[in-house]
Amino acid sequence: MSPTAVDTTPLLPGSAEFIPDTKPEEILPIYTSLTSAFRTDRTKSLEWRLGQLDALERMIRENGALFKQAMLEDMHVSPLDSDVMQVSLALSDIELFKANLESWMKPETVSSNLLTFPGKSELLSEPLGVVVVYGAWNYNFLLTLQPVIGAIGAGNCVLMKPGDYAVRSTQAMMQLIPRYMDQDCIRVVSGGPELSDAILEHEWQKIFFTGSPNVGRIIYEKAAKFLTPCTLELGGKSPCIVDGTADLTVTARRLVWGALASAGQTCVRPDYVLVHESIGDRLVQMVKSTVKEFYGEDPKESPWFARVINQRNFDRVTGLFDGSEDLMVLGGPKTMDRDTCYVPPTIINFRTDKQRFAAAKVMQMEIFGPVIPVCYYNDVSECVDFIRSRPSPLASYLFSSDPTMKETFKHSIHSGSQAINDTMVQLSVEDLPFGGTGASGFGSYHGKYSFECFSHKKAVLSRPTILDVPQRYPPYTPADGKFLRAALNAKLSLVWGRLSRLMTTGKIVAFVVLLLAHLSELIVADFMSDFWSIGRDSAKYQSEHSGPNSCFQWEVQTLLSQQCHNEVDDYYENEKDDNYRRSMILCFGMATQKYRRCKEEGHGGHWWLVTGERSQARANTLEGCLLKHFKQAITLLLKTAEVNGKCVPIQRS
Repeated sequence: MSPTAVDTTPLLPGSAEFIPDTKPEEILPIYTSLTSAFRTDRTKSLEWRLGQLDALERMIRENGALFKQAMLEDMHVSPLDSDVMQVSLALSDIELFKANLESWMKPETVSSNLLTFPGKSELLSEPLGVVVVYGAWNYNFLLTLQPVIGAIGAGNCVLMKPGDYAVRSTQAMMQLIPRYMDQDCIRVVSGGPELSDAILEHEWQKIFFTGSPNVGRIIYEKAAKFLTPCTLELGGKSPCIVDGTADLTVTARRLVWGALASAGQTCVRPDYVLVHESIGDRLVQMVKSTVKEFYGEDPKESPWFARVINQRNFDRVTGLFDGSEDLMVLGGPKTMDRDTCYVPPTIINFRTDKQRFAAAKVMQMEIFGPVIPVCYYNDVSECVDFIRSRPSPLASYLFSSDPTMKETFKHSIHSGSQAINDTMVQLSVEDLPFGGTGASGFGSYHGKYSFECFSHKKAVLSRPTILDVPQRYPPYTPADGKFLRAALNAKLSLVWGRLSRLMTTGKIVAFVVLLLAHLSELIVADFMSDFWSIGRDSAKYQSEHSGPNSCFQWEVQTLLSQQCHNEVDDYYENEKDDNYRRSMILCFGMATQKYRRCKEEGHGGHWWLVTGERSQARANTLEGCLLKHFKQAITLLLKTAEVNGKCVPIQRS
């Protein structure tokens, strides 16, 4: 069947009829329904998210043969290619989400500063709301469902619109999505530009679009009316550089595979080749041989070679041949067939004619077809300058065995992603984000990045009402300003957050183990540096006024390791200024003051651990453990006395 024909035969047994395109006037009630569903908060639960991911996985597994048949009819894509490059990748993403979603949803504790101590700073990932996903016809299932997986996993309601050119695969999703998914929260529509215009008349919380730069600009302009954030996965002319050290056999195979997969209709395909002139002729010959190896004498008869999506795109791709027919060393217009949308694998070799190469029609836009332009270079700087003179591509590729060349490539070429000695497979790595830069789009997804793409990271600071620092409130003194600046710049580590989680669950033993194991690395490094900076900043003021006669207004843990003892001892020996020395003791003096007060009140000195009837025994046990390990440091540094509520450091004996 010709890819241009629209087959209205129902895909599913028992289907009454071919589902027609969604009418523009249907969008408003769909939008209203999705918005109302999101406001019920049911999509925010882990159970709902996992349930919908399970349903989507079941839909794909139970209808895999139907999906592959639809893609075969749309673009003559082989079932094996559809399985490997679309179905399997979607299933892999679902499995990744199911395995990690619970941990991704948990708040992330981040570092605070001393001004907010003992507050807890967190990042809370929350769903954006009702989002739109525009799929793309070239990999219709994957490029529609993969972002939808991220949107569902992040807890959003979703309106998805598959690529309208791929009629059969879109029809499959139109028939299957309502059978498996929660229709209150997840809807699928189909249609052309008129439907898209109707969608963009409403205020969505996110628009995710995969497609051409021209359509992407239109969507972005209309989204700006509502300040709707967008992720745009566009395209561009992705370059491939082959230097003189490349393994030509492997290069030819991986280059042909990437450039001709899905008849070249892949947004990250190598769109043109820049090869060193010393190996240019050999590479072109090997590419020709590899095409024959992969697709036979007549690729039109090969089950592995796809078709251009429709006659409109057939005309566009073949129109790029104009003016370059004499340079075609493979394929070309002789064997192409408009009725079946067949464009043969074509190589256009410009050799060293760089001017003609740059001006050729085939170099003025993303090809999105099975055409490989080739040009030879003499020095890699020519490649870098040429690529930089054009819009930033979605991907860039290098084949080389030279470490210096690899480093030059990584740091000189600006693109959405890169692969060295391969093409396109970077998209299969779930821990690598996929997205463009500049003209090739913005935003990224895949794996956890899909979850983040459809989430808002909300900043949350939670503080107790104790320890209200008076220096933050007017009227201010010069000392208050110095204190506030120092407190804002002193960053606390994640230790407080880790300890808080342990303490709230009552895991005292685990807390002690963590404390002893990481004390010198985490606590000393962070707390000592913070206290030293504050002590130093206050020293000058203290020496100019009444001396160390006021306490720092925060509570700190009285936890010092032997390493801390040694470092401070060395500090005393090196610092001759008594003001600095007194400030050091003053910083730690406040900790001991709180320790002693709590101890006098029967809390064992550790007020943050005291809960329940066994609090005294628990605190005493921890106190004994700490004193056993840090007795010398405490004895040496934490000698203070209380005089009229003031902290007065005692001179070191």
